[in-house]
Amino acid sequence: MSKRKSSKSRPAAPPTVSESIRSEIRSRRLTAYAAAKLAGVDASVLQRFLTGERGLSMRTLDRVCLGLGLSLQPTPTVETNPTLQPDPPRRPLPGQAELLPRDDTRKGEA
Repeated sequence: MSKRKSSKSRPAAPPTVSESIRSEIRSRRLTAYAAAKLAGVDASVLQRFLTGERGLSMRTLDRVCLGLGLSLQPTPTVETNPTLQPDPPRRPLPGQAELLPRDDTRKGEA
């Protein structure tokens, strides 16, 4: 039996830092060697990262980003962009208990 996909489309998650770096290197048509030279890192380390064999240390990640002129930018959220709307609250299914926020004001009551 095959699973049906939901008809509601959810927004795509923003790319990860790793995906963004890989995409940037590909879009510039750089070889691992050329990108490594720009970043001042070992080419074999960057090659293994690009093929997904391993990740990068924070120090190497910093060097790659600086070498390629990349920086992190915040992703808009409901708090930073009021035009975005959070998912509506879900109602419990029949037979399920509804979870309510804990009321700590009744601590002294027995």
